[in-house]
Amino acid sequence: MALVVGLSMARTLRRVFLKYILPITLGGAFYASCRTPVLLYERLALFLFGVRWLGVKATLNSACLSLIGEGQVYALIVYSLPNALWHLALCYFLEQGLRSFVGRASFAWRFRLVWFLLLAQIPDLLQWAGYLSGVADLADVLLAVVASVIVCATTKNA
Repeated sequence: MALVVGLSMARTLRRVFLKYILPITLGGAFYASCRTPVLLYERLALFLFGVRWLGVKATLNSACLSLIGEGQVYALIVYSLPNALWHLALCYFLEQGLRSFVGRASFAWRFRLVWFLLLAQIPDLLQWAGYLSGVADLADVLLAVVASVIVCATTKNA
């Protein structure tokens, strides 16, 4: 009995790690390591770690540039991939909520891809309209759409 409970818990932890923790951590690592130090989290890191953070950040930025290089691939990895990974985790979370609260036979479940796609578009639409700071980016939208499709393709329909 304890073995069955242990195996079930291990499967649940593995699923939580793969669906939520890994995408959020990878997205955060790319975002924090490779972006220029002008974002809000930079001020928080400077407050928490002091001036040492500036040296660490400079090392991280140069390591990213040397590993990835500059250009379109760099922009995709540093700017659009974190957004897609966070969107992936959010969609898995919403998928779990839809399945738990309204069930798989519901209207909301059958059209979950539509909900996920709308959710993928909202930040860039708000940026494009000027209601949210940042730059609307087609690559962000496209990678978030891919993340939405992945979530729908990897969840059970019945």
